[in-house]
Amino acid sequence: MEEPRAELCPRSLRDAADLPGLHAVLALQHGEAVLEAYFSGIDERIGSPPAPVQLGPDVAHDLRSITKTVVGLLCGVLVTERAIDVHTPLRELLPQRRSDFTPASAALTLHHVLTMSMGLEWDESFSYADPRNSEIAMALSTDRVAYVLGRPSAEPPGTRWRYCGGATELLAEVITSLSGASLVDFASERLFAPLGLRSAAWSGDPKGPYAASGLRLTARELACIGQLLLHQGSWQGRQVLPRSWLTSALRTHIAIEEGFGYGYHAYLGSVRSGERAVAYVAGIGNGGQWLYVLPELDASVAIYCGNYNDWTLTRELPGKVLREHVLPLLAAGAPQRS
Repeated sequence: MEEPRAELCPRSLRDAADLPGLHAVLALQHGEAVLEAYFSGIDERIGSPPAPVQLGPDVAHDLRSITKTVVGLLCGVLVTERAIDVHTPLRELLPQRRSDFTPASAALTLHHVLTMSMGLEWDESFSYADPRNSEIAMALSTDRVAYVLGRPSAEPPGTRWRYCGGATELLAEVITSLSGASLVDFASERLFAPLGLRSAAWSGDPKGPYAASGLRLTARELACIGQLLLHQGSWQGRQVLPRSWLTSALRTHIAIEEGFGYGYHAYLGSVRSGERAVAYVAGIGNGGQWLYVLPELDASVAIYCGNYNDWTLTRELPGKVLREHVLPLLAAGAPQRS
């Protein structure tokens, strides 16, 4: 493994014994790295058995469900260019799928899909090794999109947020249907190439890439996406993502729990820093993959971990890293935002 540079990795983080499975932490503020650390451990590339890994700045890592947030951004590019109203019925955007729609899925709009409030029966509470998990059942089906569209109704669309990898599969179908390009090619041309993300890779199977969980990037590349969001979609003078889309996408459209909401395939919450709560936008992935975007501090933070299917550590360990090791550095350098 590459040893973390001492000046960018505080001793408190290097010596911490209460951060099991931590693989990488990178924090950028005002466009500069203020913390960058990599650790060795056991990792599990999706679809492959666990194996030792030596993390470093050039080593790509599974994003798992942060992939969903990236697909949401890609959908925003297309929707904005085509001037598509997010309340357009999904069936109008996917005419080639007409026979796959049921009365339940025919009621869906793009907004319902983007906010994971489709009202269809879907349960990802089981282990991702269990075929009762709806995402695994979708992956095992002969046609992922048809599987999602065929789910029965659980409640009217827009009633509540229900975590659903199938929603991201539908967004990918909208992207490929309207653009005429594969998801991988569209992402490469419209997002990865403009940002110079050379390590981007997408795991999948013969049916195609895993739209909900298959993307791999280095920590530096993931943090670059965070920087893009901080700057309203602008990168080195080029508008890569539509500013108008981000304004809508990165605000709460539906509550998940008190103080924690969902936009268009992105989470919105806050974290305590001293006496104040600092708002964030986030992408979250199984195992402890987190992208935090902290506009008040002009910062983006990428955290990678290997705690797959441990839902307590997936949420709590990155939060501990952020609160105890990253935020003190960011608070010290917070000024300088115009």
